[in-house]
Amino acid sequence: SPPLGDLLRLGDEASASRAELLKRAAVMDVTTVPIGEVIPFYNGRHLGFHDREPHKTALESYSKQIHTSAILGAHCVGFGWGKEFGWPSPDIWSKKTWNERIAGVADLAEVAEREGVDIAAHPLYFTPLKSVERCKDLIGSVGSPRLKILLDLVNMCEPYVYHSTTDLV
Repeated sequence: SPPLGDLLRLGDEASASRAELLKRAAVMDVTTVPIGEVIPFYNGRHLGFHDREPHKTALESYSKQIHTSAILGAHCVGFGWGKEFGWPSPDIWSKKTWNERIAGVADLAEVAEREGVDIAAHPLYFTPLKSVERCKDLIGSVGSPRLKILLDLVNMCEPYVYHSTTDLV
């Protein structure tokens, strides 16, 4: 991809660098920009964390990603979370953690609605979003038309199924 970190700058004083980025993207026929190229994907791993300061930092990080994606004309930004308990830990899958994560995603969905960009949760077996049921619960609980799920099928399973996903598929 074009050197996004060098060329993508916000504000009026950066219009020349954005123009150069768009020119290079057109020359290279780039139509997709992984948001991880703009802002590291897992800077938001504490979205909905019980400690409000890491949640606030995560929400700010993802808000920047969504805002930057809107500038780039992206239609969707993926997000993920987990690993903050250490691995493996049953706390990751507790009802308390799940409810905190739903609240965090609701906060993120408000940002997505303001910016006009979809957000897509990335399921992973060692995070709170580990199953088809949890994906459905997240969508229903948050209730935002901007919330989607990245269909990373192998990761949409309970940990005990991880090495045998044929039935899930």
